[in-house]
Amino acid sequence: MTIRSPSLRLRVAASAAAGALLIVVIVGVIAAAWISHNESSQLDVRVDTLALSLAERGKVPASAQRADPALAVTIRDRAGSVLDTGTVLLPHHGQGFSTATVDGERFRVHTLPIKGHGGELLSVGLPEAPAQSRAAGARWEVLFIGIGAVVLAGGLGWLIGGRALRPLRLLTDRTRKIHWDTARPVRSVEAGGSRETEELAGAITGLLERIQQAQGRTEHALGTARDFAASAAHELRTPLTVMRTDLEVLRAHELSDEDRIEVLDELARTQARVEGIVTALGQLAAGELAGESDFADVDVRELFGRAADDASRLYPQLVVTVLPGVAASADLPAVRAWPDGLRLAVDNLIKNAVVHGRARRVELGADLRGPAVLSVDDDGRGLPPVEYDRVLQRFQRGSTAAPGGSGLGLALVVQQAALHGGGVRLSPSRLGGLRVELWLWAR
Repeated sequence: MTIRSPSLRLRVAASAAAGALLIVVIVGVIAAAWISHNESSQLDVRVDTLALSLAERGKVPASAQRADPALAVTIRDRAGSVLDTGTVLLPHHGQGFSTATVDGERFRVHTLPIKGHGGELLSVGLPEAPAQSRAAGARWEVLFIGIGAVVLAGGLGWLIGGRALRPLRLLTDRTRKIHWDTARPVRSVEAGGSRETEELAGAITGLLERIQQAQGRTEHALGTARDFAASAAHELRTPLTVMRTDLEVLRAHELSDEDRIEVLDELARTQARVEGIVTALGQLAAGELAGESDFADVDVRELFGRAADDASRLYPQLVVTVLPGVAASADLPAVRAWPDGLRLAVDNLIKNAVVHGRARRVELGADLRGPAVLSVDDDGRGLPPVEYDRVLQRFQRGSTAAPGGSGLGLALVVQQAALHGGGVRLSPSRLGGLRVELWLWAR
């Protein structure tokens, strides 16, 4: 069972009511104390006024009580003996204000000398009950007013909270109506009314954009995996069939040593082709999945130097030269690129020149004054110009290509150029073979 939390509107109303309750309690306590003090002060003033008036006139208790039946009056001599009293006999106290209890009823008493009566003392008292009753009534009024204020604050909080939360409800409705489409940019979620809702709308829009980007990367990765599987299945079908046929021949026929060696050589060549296809497809997949985080500043001079050293070890008959404009330059700018991908492209161009062009000499050059252009020239057999566009596609081989290739070497170079925002251009080389230019645009 899921317990739903209260709505924000209800929380606003409850907060307003709680705040009002706190204020009412504080004000109520202060008001109650002030009311009690005020009633006591007014009672003292009344008692004092009556006492002074009677002391000046010298009235006896009977006449005083006829004027005010609630009034208690007692006259004593200096020794404290009662000379006269009304219905209520007030206890003896010194001069001034005091509180006395007679037959369970509290009186506020003022004692003072009677003028012209030789030191006789007049005690005048009024019951405290009426004043306490008025104070209690006033406190109840304060309580009822406070309760009304709390209820009113809660109601106003409900109404005002509803209006204040209207932009948030609008934002919620608009967010629910968003139709997800990875092929289109995320529409900005808008909700006016307050800075907070606008900030929340901006945060939601940013979140949706990040989700769309992540989903796009996921779909791209899945597409790359599907392409890898389809390409592998297509390209490996023929060499695997050849390998199976050769294995069946070895198992089913008694072959001479010469024939067996020939079949085994064919198996080795086919296995090398399968390995080359799988490796090339893996390199293509890795290029498809490369992102901005994989890019770094690449020193082209260092890149060419390592590629030339490795090529010289792999192909001892090959002479690889880094052109002086690159090798001797001290202030050559760095290129923003994927280092592994760029090295893969250069290695594939050198390999194609040796394996398919039968080149003996390769020159590596670069022009970094604008968009970076890396060039590889060879003195091999080259390609007919009519084949330039076709051989840049996957699994396409030129008419001068050596047997056993996968048709993915130049496709890898094209992929790396696209990954760097550039392209590939083929042309005749001044060395007599093929010139390949790899264009890289700054990311």
